[in-house]
Order: sequence, then structure tokens, then C-alpha cells
Amino acid sequence: MGNQPTTKISPGRVIGIEPKCGFDVTLSKLEKTLNQQCEQEPDSVDFANTLDKIGEIYWRKGKLDEALACFKSSLHVKKRKVPFSLTYAITLANIGCVFKERGEYEQALYFLESSLLIKKKNVSEDSMDIARSYSNLAIVFNHLGRRTEAKELYKQSLLIKQRLEPNSASTAISYVNVAAVCQPKEAMRNLSKAYSIAVKCQPANDSLMVYILTNMASVQFKLGEVDKSLTTIRKALLLEKRFVGCESLTAAGIYDIMARILEKNGHIEAASDARSKATNIRYTMRTTAICKH
Repeated sequence: MGNQPTTKISPGRVIGIEPKCGFDVTLSKLEKTLNQQCEQEPDSVDFANTLDKIGEIYWRKGKLDEALACFKSSLHVKKRKVPFSLTYAITLANIGCVFKERGEYEQALYFLESSLLIKKKNVSEDSMDIARSYSNLAIVFNHLGRRTEAKELYKQSLLIKQRLEPNSASTAISYVNVAAVCQPKEAMRNLSKAYSIAVKCQPANDSLMVYILTNMASVQFKLGEVDKSLTTIRKALLLEKRFVGCESLTAAGIYDIMARILEKNGHIEAASDARSKATNIRYTMRTTAICKH
């Protein structure tokens, strides 16, 4: 979408992801369960499902190789026990999503398309499972430069969510996804709809609002509405600080966007200060992570 600020702000926290401090406790419990299942019935679907749960935790912790190993082990069991089932399709999708995050888009496409074909034989085409599949495939198509196909799938996903969960965080994110493959004016219309949903969310979802506002600021910048863009990105930063309670990688990304907007508006010193804050946050978090290891 042209020369707008393009720092990516992840929607990953928006839909109820467990805080990282809880990952290790959950992982420890699951590993104990897995060891028991391994002794009793290591070739069961329950064993495979536990592997999936462990894989999901590794995935959310950013340990993609470990996640992929768990999902592949699960798939190996399910392929023998329950081929062409919904649970088999979900594991295929998990593998596809890990490849997507690793930037291996052709591999991701293979697993996600395979998963969708099986899902369509097991659930209604008007289900959230299908909507999620369309969204994941759209992301891959977009990265592969197939924007027309990506836009169509994003819209199909959104239509399903509008019918099933019209005022959910997931539907709001779908509006943001559609905006990402639209021209600026159409993008802003979709982002405005996402914002309207986020305002109504109960309980209030600051993380969702931050995600929408950062995207709105970028599109406003593209439209030449620099002052409005600056107001929007500052609001996103305030919400992010309230949501996290400390500086975060998302805040660093917001500072990057703010720096570009300030620079465009002629505030060179303020832009430099915003960039320095982004750099300092990343350095501090990287140093903290190293110290913990």
C-alpha cells in the first residue's frame, strides 16, 4: 500500500493467548501427561492430541522447530488412526501455520490446502473452522504475491464471521485483514468497521484496539492525513502501555511508525527520539532474554 509506515504489529495477543508466565506451568503438566500416555498407549489419538497441545505452547513461545516436531509426530499417529478426520485436518493446519511463520510459504500452502479439503468433508462450510482456514490461506497467498486470491479468501472468511460472530474480536481482525489488501480508501472503511466492533467488545480489549489503531494510523498516513495519523498512533501507544504495563515489542513497533509520521510532518528531533525509544526497548528486551538463559 505505497509509502505508508509498514512496521508490522502482530494480532497474536488479541484473541486470548495465555501470558508467557503460564506457559511453563502448562507445558510441565502436559509433558507429565504425555509420559503417562507414552507408557500406556503411545499410539493413541489422545497421545497425539497431547502432542498437539505441547506443540501449540512451543508455537506461542516462538519455538517453531519444537512445535513442528510435535505436530509432525501427532500427524504420524493420526494418519494411521483417524485419517481424513477433523482432528487430522487441524494438525495439518497447525503444521501449515508453523511453516507460514517460518516464511516457508509453499510448504505452508500445501498443508493448509490439504487441511481445508478435509475440513470441508467434516464440517459445514459456514463454520468458524472454515473461516480460520480461509484467513490462513489468504495470508500465505498474500506473501506469495497472489493478492487477488488473498483478498477473495479474506472476504469469504469475513462473510462467515459476520454471520456467526458479528461483534467478536475475530471478526474485527478479519476487517483488518481485508484492509491490508485494499486500496487506502477502501482499507479505511474496513478499519472503521473493525474499530466499531472493538469499541463494543466486552470486556474491553485494549490489545485489539491497539492493533486496529496502528493499522488506521498507517492508512491515514498513506492518505496524506498526517496530523490525524499522528493522533491515532499516539492513542495506540497509550493503550499499549496501559495494556502491557511496561514497554513491549509492540510499543517498539508503534514508535517506529510514529517516527516515520513525525519525520513526514517535519518534526525531525521528535522522530529521532521515537526511533531511539524503539531501539532501546528492543535492546532491553533482548538483554533481559539473554540474562534469563
